[in-house]
Amino acid sequence: MRTDGKALHLAVVGLGQAGGNLAAEYYSRGYPALALNTAKADLLALNPGIMYPSLPETSRLYVGLNGYDGAGSDPLYGRECVLEHADTIRSTITQTFAEADAIILCAGLGGGTGSAIGTLAEIIHEVAPPLVGLLTLPSHAESALAKINAVRAVKEVLGTPLSGWIFVDNERIHEACASLPVSAYYKEVNNRIVTPLDSLNNLNSQSTLTPVRTFDDEDFRTLLLSGGILNYAEISLDKLDADTIAQAFLTSLRDSSLMPGNFGTQDLSYVGLIIEASASILDNVSMSELETLTQILKSETQGSAIYPGIYLSENNSKATLRTLVSCTSVPQGILSLLDAAQTEGDWLRQKITRNAPSLELGDIANLDLLKTRTQSHRRPSPPTTSPTTDRRVSSPSTPAIRRPAVQSRPRPSLQGHQSSLPTELPPVSRRRYGGLAKASSSETSATASEAPRPSPSISD
Repeated sequence: MRTDGKALHLAVVGLGQAGGNLAAEYYSRGYPALALNTAKADLLALNPGIMYPSLPETSRLYVGLNGYDGAGSDPLYGRECVLEHADTIRSTITQTFAEADAIILCAGLGGGTGSAIGTLAEIIHEVAPPLVGLLTLPSHAESALAKINAVRAVKEVLGTPLSGWIFVDNERIHEACASLPVSAYYKEVNNRIVTPLDSLNNLNSQSTLTPVRTFDDEDFRTLLLSGGILNYAEISLDKLDADTIAQAFLTSLRDSSLMPGNFGTQDLSYVGLIIEASASILDNVSMSELETLTQILKSETQGSAIYPGIYLSENNSKATLRTLVSCTSVPQGILSLLDAAQTEGDWLRQKITRNAPSLELGDIANLDLLKTRTQSHRRPSPPTTSPTTDRRVSSPSTPAIRRPAVQSRPRPSLQGHQSSLPTELPPVSRRRYGGLAKASSSETSATASEAPRPSPSISD
């Protein structure tokens, strides 16, 4: 264990607004952190305030281009920004996080900057310690564009050389926090995302816990860097018996309050299961009951590796069950997001490819209703001589008012794109980046696919 009591020395890099807010939350708990953003306004929001934890100015890095403030939901621009600042990002991370055991990459998928998290992972993985992605998914209420950006980013990031992927479902966490006022909402959301993992990392340094069976530092490292999609939970229990614990564990996978739902239990490779309970509760739990629990979990998961932990707690009211699992398949909750993106993306595609609206005037289009302005009723020209001197006076020449010619602009087009998948929907805006070559989506996909690393995948 390190001198700070943490199992692993974790550093955090946040990309985009949501990523920066999560990085600031980790920083408030003693983790070194860095926020990257294409929007200076988002970086300024990390000044001390009431909405979010703050992050020092030296831990914030602007990575925009040509004076733009934000990516405007355009992931292509976000990727271009990351690539343009690649050298600065790499040098900052290697200097700041030289002692880290792993780096957690935080981002919100759906916008333009955070959705470039796969590109960020690609440019730093060779100079950084193991990388774990902590990524939020858009809720049902968010736009079709956000969902399309998110599923594209999920597909890309699953092909990058990460050692673990954590997906947070904004829809599920919103259900738990929807009644909170705006001033407290985001602070509580970030707290719910960060606390379970932080608690596991500080498990063996808690003065209120006494280990009975230790879930040690290397157990935590094995699960966190297992190379799968991770799911973690923190559950309060009134009693401890094999059936109650097993049911709570399976519910956390099927209907999590934080993660996408319906993790496949048969695809779990590693299971961390830590129990914290008072002496009065543990005195009523026999060792055979815990052995029964192990057999139930091995059956449900078809033989996954189980890492148990038991701790005596000073909390006399309820027991706490902490879980950390690694899955080798994409949970159904992410596939449901893909379905929504396909449906809503097709609706959006149909709208943006329609012709501009027109108005048919019919017979009134050619009606001449201003007869006083016809050729036969023109006003006479003014006299060119002075009425008093009869001397000719030259008229001063009046410069003509030049009106700019109205030029037709090309309309957005989706020619050459298929209509069934959201990956064919173009971004809302395409900017000129001062002559910089824009990386195409095909080039990005090719880069991501070069590492022959087995990992969960999401199909087109």
